[in-house]
Amino acid sequence: MSSLNLQKLSINRFRNLCQVDLSLRPGVNVLYGANGAGKTSVLEAIYFLSHSRSFKTRNARHLIKNDEQKFRITGMISEKGYQRRIGVEKSHDGYLGKINGIKVRRPSEMADILPTLVIHPETFNLLTGDPGEKRAFLDWGIFYAEGDFRRHWQNYQQALKQRNAALRTSRQRTLITCWDTVLADSGEAISLLREKYLNSLVEKLPGLLRTFSEDIDLELRYRRGWPSGVSLLDQLQGSLESDLTRGFTQSGPQRGGFKTYFNGYETTRVASRGQLKLVTIILKLAQAQVFLDGNERSCLLLLDDLDAELDRKNFERFLAIVEELGLQTVWTTLDKDKFSRTGDTSACLFHVEHGSIQQML
Repeated sequence: MSSLNLQKLSINRFRNLCQVDLSLRPGVNVLYGANGAGKTSVLEAIYFLSHSRSFKTRNARHLIKNDEQKFRITGMISEKGYQRRIGVEKSHDGYLGKINGIKVRRPSEMADILPTLVIHPETFNLLTGDPGEKRAFLDWGIFYAEGDFRRHWQNYQQALKQRNAALRTSRQRTLITCWDTVLADSGEAISLLREKYLNSLVEKLPGLLRTFSEDIDLELRYRRGWPSGVSLLDQLQGSLESDLTRGFTQSGPQRGGFKTYFNGYETTRVASRGQLKLVTIILKLAQAQVFLDGNERSCLLLLDDLDAELDRKNFERFLAIVEELGLQTVWTTLDKDKFSRTGDTSACLFHVEHGSIQQML
C-alpha cells in the first residue's frame, strides 16, 4: 500500500483565513486554539480541495472571505514517490480546478487525487438525518472501490432527470417510459454495488466493536429503494400512474440506503445520543478500513473536535486504531494535551488564533 500525504497546503481568502501556508507531517497533525479561531476552516478548505464542495454549507459563495472576489486553495501531494500539485479556485463566477497546472474536466478528478474522509459534528446526523446522507456515505466508498460505478451513476442521473421532467410536463407516456430501460439497468447496477459495499462494511464491525469494548450487537440492513422480489423495470412500469400524479419517479436507488439495528432494535429508537455517536464513528472507521483493503493507497482523515465527542477511553481507542491504519490525519481540538505521546511518535502541533496559524516546535 502506498502512503498518500498532503505535504503542503496553501489557503488564500477562505472563510476567515487570509493567507495560510502549512507543512503537514505524514502522521498526526493537530490544530488547536479557541472557538472561532479558524481551525475548522482549515479542514473545510482541505475537504473543498478534494470534493470541490464544503461539508458545512451548500453555498460556496459563503466560503469567500468578506469583500473578496474569490478564494484559492493549493496542495502538494506525495504518493508512490511522486509529487503532484493540485489547486482549486472559486469565484462568484465559477470554479476552476487544476492538477499539475492542467485544468480538470470534472471535479471528481480532484477526489481521485486526494481521497478524503471527514468526521465533524454534523456527521453524527448520519443515522438520524436525511436518508441522502446514508446514500452519500455508501457512494463515497463505492466511488473508489468500483470503477463502473461512475458510469452507472452518470447514466442514471441523466435518465432520472429526463424522466422526471417528462412526468412534470408531458402526458405522453412514451416520452416518459422511453427512459425506463436505462433507469432500470443503471439503477439495478448501482443497487448491487451499494449492497456489496455495505456487506464489506459489515465484515469490519465485529473487530471494531470488540476494540471499543461495547456490548453492542450492530446490524446493517440494505434498502434498495423499491420492493424486494420485483425488478426495477417492472416497478417503474407499474408505478407510472402514481408517478404521473406525484410528478416524480418514486422508485429507484435515489430512494435507497440502509438501516442500523442496535441489539435487535432500530438504532434511532433505542440508542442514546452517545451511542449514536459511537456507532457513527465505528461506521466511519469501517469505511477507512474497507478503503485500505480495496486500494493500493491510503486516504486522508479529517477530524473536527472529535475528542469532545468521546470519553477519554474511547478517544484513546480511536486514536490507536487511526495510528494502526497509518493514515495521515488532521485534527482540530481545544485541548492539545490530549494528543501527548510516548515512544517515537508525536503529533505535529499548530496553534490557530484569529485566522493565523503557527507551527509549534
